[in-house]
Amino acid sequence: MILINSLKTSPGLEPRIGVQVFSKDEILPEHRFFLKKANLFGISPIEAWVVKGTNAQINYSTHGVYRYFGKFPAPIAAKLIFDYTALGDLIIDPACGSGTTGVEALLSGRRALLQDVNPLSVLISKVKTTQLNEHDLVKSISELKKRFNRSKAKPFETSEIDLDHWFLPETTRQLSRLRSSIYCESDKDLQDFLLMAFGSIIRRVSRATTQQGRLFLDVDTAIEDIWTTFEKVADKATERIAALPKFDHVRVVQEGLLSTEQTGDPVAPLVIYHPPYFNAYKYTSINSLEMAWLNFPRKATRKNEIREFFKVGKVENAHFYIEDMVQSLKKIHRRVKSNGIVAMMIGDALIKAQHVDVTSQIINKISNNFKVEKIILRIPKFTEATWATSQRRNTTDLGVTMFDFIIVLRAK
Repeated sequence: MILINSLKTSPGLEPRIGVQVFSKDEILPEHRFFLKKANLFGISPIEAWVVKGTNAQINYSTHGVYRYFGKFPAPIAAKLIFDYTALGDLIIDPACGSGTTGVEALLSGRRALLQDVNPLSVLISKVKTTQLNEHDLVKSISELKKRFNRSKAKPFETSEIDLDHWFLPETTRQLSRLRSSIYCESDKDLQDFLLMAFGSIIRRVSRATTQQGRLFLDVDTAIEDIWTTFEKVADKATERIAALPKFDHVRVVQEGLLSTEQTGDPVAPLVIYHPPYFNAYKYTSINSLEMAWLNFPRKATRKNEIREFFKVGKVENAHFYIEDMVQSLKKIHRRVKSNGIVAMMIGDALIKAQHVDVTSQIINKISNNFKVEKIILRIPKFTEATWATSQRRNTTDLGVTMFDFIIVLRAK
């Protein structure tokens, strides 16, 4: 067992949490069994990784300013960056989600290009990697409160979601006033910060449960008076955003992996890729409330996402997902340097007690572009949401819980 010690961030930020690494000889029999079920055992060196620390410790720096379901673990990104890049290197994340790779690149003295098809992810990632002056942030929040208190904005209307179903009438009125007041902020970076904080409270004040990614009604948790919730989120984010290193080394753009490749794209020694999983989250669905309030087109975004089939439960649909994943990886191949690394965190599916080995099928179809250098089994701890999900997936037929893989690919 190798213990990767905690690394230090910039002054004023908490210690970064490390990763425990177990060799092939140290992994448990049930982990070996799972890798064999996935058709991944014996094709490359194998390790198992366990993230150290509690959820609170893992959410250091700006990682915890926005709750994002299915978030890429920051210590995993930090270790990959440490292992495969040097100071000043460029890292590309073509499905950046909540911006984990960008934050870690910034804290590690690397450059990053973050991309995502979802405009909500682009907003979150931009804010989480942009250092802003604390005095300016505090002043902006104070001025926002004044505008909010005197606002007479009309209730927000949208065809994207059923507002009456998901929000109490007073909550809708207050969110409408706050939203209108935020758009009065003239500084674009400050406005984006306020919009990110606004988006982060939508689920909290709604009638939807906050305990799961999927939207379920939980009327008892709805909040009418939203300002206190917003101010708490904004104050926490202010402290962490202000403590970021003041370097303009992270660029965030909206682009989908299935779109036509742009000319002149840079190449990097490391690409970190955390794609959607087959039969897991539909990100435009679990973020539908936030996207609606922020005027982000959910249905149009959905058309450009990788096809996955959450809740559909049909094994035969796997080939659509595999086709899109292979296409995305071939595009990524053009973005990684020759002999560079693509580190892809991905998971298989379990449908009606059948293990659907999408990962091995994807690997087989990209063998002309990549060599599998290492397969890592990511073992979630009981404190992680991933662990709870893995327990719900358990079945006596399979005999083990479902785990994520980190596939380290070397570009040919």
